[in-house]
Amino acid sequence: MSIWLWIAQGIAAALVLSAIGAYVHGRAARAARRAGKVPLARVAEVAPGTRVRVEGRALPRGEGVEAPYSGRAGLAVVSATVDDHRIDRRREQVVPFAIDDGTGVIEVDVAHASIELPTAEVAAPLPARGFGAQFLSRHERSRASWRHVEGVVAGGDRVCVVGTVQLAADGTRSLVGTARRPVQITARAS
Repeated sequence: MSIWLWIAQGIAAALVLSAIGAYVHGRAARAARRAGKVPLARVAEVAPGTRVRVEGRALPRGEGVEAPYSGRAGLAVVSATVDDHRIDRRREQVVPFAIDDGTGVIEVDVAHASIELPTAEVAAPLPARGFGAQFLSRHERSRASWRHVEGVVAGGDRVCVVGTVQLAADGTRSLVGTARRPVQITARAS
């Protein structure tokens, strides 16, 4: 095989991976822009029944989730396997958490949630575990073109959540969503 063919294939693979990365990053940016159109509210001033955007620090409420490739602990995790042609196996994991914006704390109900986080490539994913681990690790090695990307929101990270305010009987305020209008969770820079 000619060296020029190898170079051309390398350039083509780099262009495809760049396009996939731009798509994934663009998706998170679009979600952030949509969230920006909803009025920003302070937790102390939110009224039940209104759809608001709250920004603040994420507070854990119990056990977190483990990111599948890096093993990082988080409250919300987006992960995907990307090959030269498509995004495959995109997963979202989220557990209930709260947000402290400095004026108060509001719970986030994640029964209906949409998560859009910026992702980064994980250099060395964790080895496969559990049933079928040997097959999966052999299969992963045979697909050298696969790349693993993750986005994680950990406790204490800045987060933006859009949802409808609901007031419980005990006075606890929550951001909730429905199947048609889920709670939108995005990351914010510190």
